[in-house]
Amino acid sequence: MLKPLWLHLDTLAERVRSATHLYVGCDFDGTLTDIVPHPDLAKLPERARRALDAIGRLPRVHLAIFSGRPLDDLRTRASFEGAFLSGIAGLETLDGQGHRRMHVATEDSIAEDVREVMRQWCARFEGAWLEDKGPAFAVHYRAVPERFQPAFCSGVRRRFAGDPPRARLLHGKKVFDVLPVVDRDKASALAEWIDRPDGALFYFGDDANDEPVYPRVRERGGISVAIGRWASHAEYGLTTPEHVTWFLEWLAREWTESRDAAAAALAAGTDSPGSSAPTDMRDSNEDAVQRANGARSEGDERNGAPAGNGDSAVRPARDYDSASGGTEPGVESSRHAGSTPDNARDESLESATHGSGRSTEE
Repeated sequence: MLKPLWLHLDTLAERVRSATHLYVGCDFDGTLTDIVPHPDLAKLPERARRALDAIGRLPRVHLAIFSGRPLDDLRTRASFEGAFLSGIAGLETLDGQGHRRMHVATEDSIAEDVREVMRQWCARFEGAWLEDKGPAFAVHYRAVPERFQPAFCSGVRRRFAGDPPRARLLHGKKVFDVLPVVDRDKASALAEWIDRPDGALFYFGDDANDEPVYPRVRERGGISVAIGRWASHAEYGLTTPEHVTWFLEWLAREWTESRDAAAAALAAGTDSPGSSAPTDMRDSNEDAVQRANGARSEGDERNGAPAGNGDSAVRPARDYDSASGGTEPGVESSRHAGSTPDNARDESLESATHGSGRSTEE
């Protein structure tokens, strides 16, 4: 069972205070944004954009976005200075210095005849469509009438049941990702991104292609967080993308305050309790504080967390592949995915309330 993230802030704050670097990795669809009927309609909320920009500008903080979207698409929706980007579930990457890599050889890409078979299958179901992603593709069926979705999913699986497999089939939320048979996924991209063993690592995801990342995060002593799920290899849970934004705002404040406390202690010739920050932590200056707090300065009262009754239970999320007779392993929704802080601006965030489930996709 996932631990509600909001109920463990004291433990997380200790981890943050003792770290010399902070790594923050997020999935995009269903993690930073709500799921929409069509991928083209997805837009990063302004408050989430401010929170990501603020935390990415802090000293010794490293930001990354991992998505199933193609890299060019992801860059138009979530591009931040110096951030590491990963597209097509780890098959392509762009590092903070602008170096771009495709991790699939041309001959390993999904063959055109496989794509054509799936185009023909999609043509038989109103609302189904194929999204070309270069070396891979995705088959979407969210708009297929619910009574036909089980038949559609069964047909997709049958067409990839051959031996040896011609592709890797990953069943997400109302979508099948069809990937080359190569040893590469989001966990591979994560390992490529992190270049230091001494940082505090946070990773937020919501779908099947995030599941390989969570064990890797835990091996590194990091914090893995699943969004809107009941069952996952992650350690902690949150209910909605909005909660991810609130937590990023908290994390930016906690990091800034811990760096400033360490700098003040060093200036006074004493040690800051719980902090192992080096002497050059004094670069957490007033500008950094303003950037960190900027993510919550506008619209807090309008968008703040709802007050509640202190119960950490969460209502089940909706629309998790119900038409296919249940969910694939690792794609289940989360009964205890997380809980809401009494007030998003309250830095203690000690109590939790009822969250609201939302469907999530990629």
